[in-house]
Amino acid sequence: MIKIYVLTGFLGSGKTTLLNSFLKQLSRFKNVVIENEFGNANVDAHLVDKKYDRLFELTNGCLCCSLDQELWDVLFQLIKTSTKPDHLFIETSGVANPLVVLDLLSNPKIKEFFFVEHVISVVDLENYEQRNKQTLEFGKQIASATTIIINKSEKCEQIKKQEAYNFIRKVQPYAQLLFSNNGEVNWNELKSNTHLYSHELVSSINNEHTSGLNNVSISLPNNCDIKKVLSILKMILQLYSHQVFRIKGIIKDLSGKFYSVNSTGLYIETHEIEQLFELVGNQLVFIGIGLKKESMLRFFIGLNS
Repeated sequence: MIKIYVLTGFLGSGKTTLLNSFLKQLSRFKNVVIENEFGNANVDAHLVDKKYDRLFELTNGCLCCSLDQELWDVLFQLIKTSTKPDHLFIETSGVANPLVVLDLLSNPKIKEFFFVEHVISVVDLENYEQRNKQTLEFGKQIASATTIIINKSEKCEQIKKQEAYNFIRKVQPYAQLLFSNNGEVNWNELKSNTHLYSHELVSSINNEHTSGLNNVSISLPNNCDIKKVLSILKMILQLYSHQVFRIKGIIKDLSGKFYSVNSTGLYIETHEIEQLFELVGNQLVFIGIGLKKESMLRFFIGLNS
């Protein structure tokens, strides 16, 4: 049996960072990653550490709607391989309803070869209350979990941690709860709680989405002034604070260096990353409610002038 680990969590919670931590700890094993993103520009796939044996990228969906067939096809590709993976990680989109994914994985034809060992939901301690009010998906991601990682706890006081703990326990009283700093979790701390599930529970969850949730992908000139890009993004956050949930991208600056750009709607973070020679153009992805491409593009007119 191939063990499946489903990683879920709302946009910007730290799923990819957690995945990289696990891949590093399990580098002696054969690991396969299925990476999905909401929209047609899969930025996160570029940020997954190359400590896996194979990576599948699924885009243009939320891994709970139109991508069921794609996921099905990938799983059966793995069945046919001569050397089966020790671990299969499925990182869902930040707007996915993971219970629908679990419903697909409960199909008898899938269960003959695969076993869901863990469903890990990552919660951003800094903005969980806001996300719970704004979206339907956030609560479903908590409710579906066997393990919940309360991430970015190093930035918050103890009273905030306790409030988050109490809130999550009301939604999901049975899951294992762990606090994390920067997405670092000891793999050996995970405890199997897959008895939480029943097929009836999974099948009863509808696939309703937050109204107006959408994504906008824009392309920028091949070489940009990273300081100007960050300044523009800060302006966008100020003007669209109630609409923009997530900004992410990879930017090649004027000096030829590559930077990851990331925001969960509160502030902008950027880090220099390894050169990505396969990157074609600079890409930024905005995810939120009622976003318009034209509105985003107008901020970048004359960026390099």
